[in-house]
Amino acid sequence: MKNYKLTTPRTILFGIIFTGGLIYFTKNGINSMETYEIVLSAVLMLALLTLILLKILEAVKKGS
Repeated sequence: MKNYKLTTPRTILFGIIFTGGLIYFTKNGINSMETYEIVLSAVLMLALLTLILLKILEAVKKGS
C-alpha cells in the first residue's frame, strides 16, 4: 500500500466524472436530469469505483 499512487487514469477519470456530475447537479437540480442520465452516471461511477478498489486490493495483496 505504501507504493500505490492514486494518480492512475481511472482515479483521475473518476474524479472528473464525479466533480462534473456534482457541478451539473448543483447548478440544475434533479428535475433537469433525465432518468437515463442518472442511471448511466450511477453505472459508470460504480464501474470506475470498482476498478479503483480492485487496484487497491491488488496492491495490498502484493504488499502482504
